[in-house]
Amino acid sequence: MRSRRHLRAKGPRWCSPISASGKKVSIDELAPDLNVALIHPCDVTKDEELTGLTSALAALKRPLHAVVHSLAFANREDLARPFVETSRAGFLLAQDVSAYSLVALARAVMPAMTEGGSISTLTYLGSQRVVPNYNVMGVARPRWKLPCDIWRANWASATFA
Repeated sequence: MRSRRHLRAKGPRWCSPISASGKKVSIDELAPDLNVALIHPCDVTKDEELTGLTSALAALKRPLHAVVHSLAFANREDLARPFVETSRAGFLLAQDVSAYSLVALARAVMPAMTEGGSISTLTYLGSQRVVPNYNVMGVARPRWKLPCDIWRANWASATFA
């Protein structure tokens, strides 16, 4: 709560792309304290929804300065069984949502970052060491590190719209 008050006092406007209607309730509860400019449904596995996010940000007619990527997902059954029994589809879904979505989200928001900006991502201890039942997520979450390193190397030459 203290952090929300501090951020609000600093005056940033927030945009919150959400992936599931169930999450919208908790975002809606935070929105009044955070000066949210946009809550936008966005399934990061669907290119057309990412394009919609780009359009929604453009419609705000103001620069975006920061993005926090805090997405991760795996099928419950792939978390519940031994890692070696992870399905190919489940493995690819975990990679797509938990790792590739950083690249896809960055591409979607960069046109709104007309003054430069910062893109951050979050991870969990299970991507650094073995945590019981984290299974496929332990492999999926560290995948964002290499794109971040590559991006950092290319950031200086990035073209902002």
